[in-house]
Amino acid sequence: MTSIKTKLGIMLGGLLILVCIGLGWVAYFTSTNAVYTVAEELSTKTATESARVVEERINTRFSELLTIANTAEIADPNILPEEKMFYLEKEAKRGGYLSLGIGDTEGETLTMAGITINLKERDYYQQALGGKSVVTDPIISREDNTTLIVNYAVPIQEEGGNIIGVLIGARHGDELSAITNDIVLGDTGTAFMVNQVGTTVAHYAEEAVRSADNTIEMAETDPSLTSLAEIVNRMTTGETGFDEYNYDGIEKFAAFAPVGNTNWSLAVTVPTEEILSSLDSLKSNILMASILFLIFGLLLIYFITSRFARQIKGIAADLNVISNGDFSSDQSIQTRSGKDEIADTYRSMSTMKKAVSAMIKAIKDTSILINKDSESLDVIAQQMSSTSESVATAIQETTQGVSSQAEGLANINEALQTFGEKLEGIVTDIEDIDLNAKDVNDMSNKSNEDMQLLIESINVMESTFKDFTDKINGLNQNVNKVTEITSLINNIAEQTNLLALNAAIEAARAGEAGKGFAVVAQEIRKLAEQSQLSSQNINLLINNITEDADLIIETTDGLNQELSTQVNVIDGVINSYKNIVEAIHSIGVKIRSANIATMEINNEKSTILARVEEASAVAEEVAASSQEIAASSEEMSASSEEVASSAKNMGVLIGSMLEQVNKFKI
Repeated sequence: MTSIKTKLGIMLGGLLILVCIGLGWVAYFTSTNAVYTVAEELSTKTATESARVVEERINTRFSELLTIANTAEIADPNILPEEKMFYLEKEAKRGGYLSLGIGDTEGETLTMAGITINLKERDYYQQALGGKSVVTDPIISREDNTTLIVNYAVPIQEEGGNIIGVLIGARHGDELSAITNDIVLGDTGTAFMVNQVGTTVAHYAEEAVRSADNTIEMAETDPSLTSLAEIVNRMTTGETGFDEYNYDGIEKFAAFAPVGNTNWSLAVTVPTEEILSSLDSLKSNILMASILFLIFGLLLIYFITSRFARQIKGIAADLNVISNGDFSSDQSIQTRSGKDEIADTYRSMSTMKKAVSAMIKAIKDTSILINKDSESLDVIAQQMSSTSESVATAIQETTQGVSSQAEGLANINEALQTFGEKLEGIVTDIEDIDLNAKDVNDMSNKSNEDMQLLIESINVMESTFKDFTDKINGLNQNVNKVTEITSLINNIAEQTNLLALNAAIEAARAGEAGKGFAVVAQEIRKLAEQSQLSSQNINLLINNITEDADLIIETTDGLNQELSTQVNVIDGVINSYKNIVEAIHSIGVKIRSANIATMEINNEKSTILARVEEASAVAEEVAASSQEIAASSEEMSASSEEVASSAKNMGVLIGSMLEQVNKFKI
């Protein structure tokens, strides 16, 4: 069995190792972040200061050229360019320029070599004409087409301030690389510059400048340059920043910043390993400190666990004495001074020993008393059992009588319920008859009213037919008058026809003089014939109308007779309806009286039924209570027997418990 000392040592030692490792890792991680932060700040500051140095160098060149451009020998437009060359040769030699040239506003530029070059299309030349000092990227000289140069261009102004030309100073192209090579960060740090499109303008490898290397374009075919191309791409935007990249398998830091008054950006690079080299010694120091703290902690843990284990063993020994039931010795538990948990445990064990000893003594005394009481309880239980048997017999006889009474009341209740159901059916039927009688009475009253309306309608119709017959007779009379008129018109037409015939005859006798009259007579004869024909048609129509009117008169006479007959029949029906309504009203009164009486009987039946149910329920409750009392008596008898048996068993158990208690030493 593994001791508690070993277990505590393993747990605390493991915890200590874990803490040391965690603290070491946190210290290393924090230090690494701090070094990264310092490297970023230092590199960025170095790049910014270096860009400022380059800017100052370029501004110095601008100042030199502006001083030359503002001299009277150069600014005077009356002096020929050839004469100015002598002065420029001296200044070029003094300032270290490869060549100096003067150009006019048309771009015609004369160099010290006597070569005239047109630079009007060059962007830097146009900017200089605009009054701005400009420096170009490293380019191949157009004088010899071999030398790598950097041109500095400044405007030439006359006394009035007008720009009359451009002064161009050409310096060696490697001069920019020489400036960046002077920039040092750490032991192996380097610097380079690119323009706004990523082309190299200054580099520690001069061939990169001559070949105008563009890292962004090279990364398209060489994936290993991707990380560097990303930094160069950020540089082309004029950003100031810090980043990491991999070049030829070496991890490097790069800080970059834009160069003022140019479109260039300068970057300072240094290997990551060089910056983080101080972390190696820090790592070793942290490891050594962790090992020393670990050894010291393990020794301290060994001392603490040894002391704690001795105290635990003392507690185990004291508990072993108590486990054997020995509570008699005052020296069985040793006390410990102090205020820690171990001392509290010793004091608690001492208190527990005293309390358990007192409890066992009390249990022993109580058991003796319970043993005596159990013997008395056995005698009482036997007496209760005999009494409960007598009570149970009497209650059973009472229960039988009450049960018989409850059965009789239940039969009466069933008979009353059957009577009630039939009576409710009669009440329902009478209510339905009463409702139907009311409906019939309402319908007969409605029908009587409808008959009255029908008679009134027939009377109106009869009056209307009489008016219609009178109008037909009047129409017949008017038609006869029209017939007389048409007869008169017919006679007039015949006479007119005869007159026209006579007129025609007389016109024929008159010859040419009577031709016009003959035409008139002919037209009159035609009108007479047409009038006669129309009167004949009118007579024919009037005869038809007269015949139709006679038929209508005959028909209306028949309708009048039928209407009179219907009025008589309807009068008889109305009298019959009145008799039916009176009879139905009399029946309704009697039905309502019967309904009221039936409802009163139904209510009294409900009262009788409720009382019988109450009596039956009471009888059933009495029977049930009697049965419950009988069952309780039987249960009490059984319980008395169980109490007697339990008293005997309790006496046996108490005897056994006393034997066990006597084993303790108190």
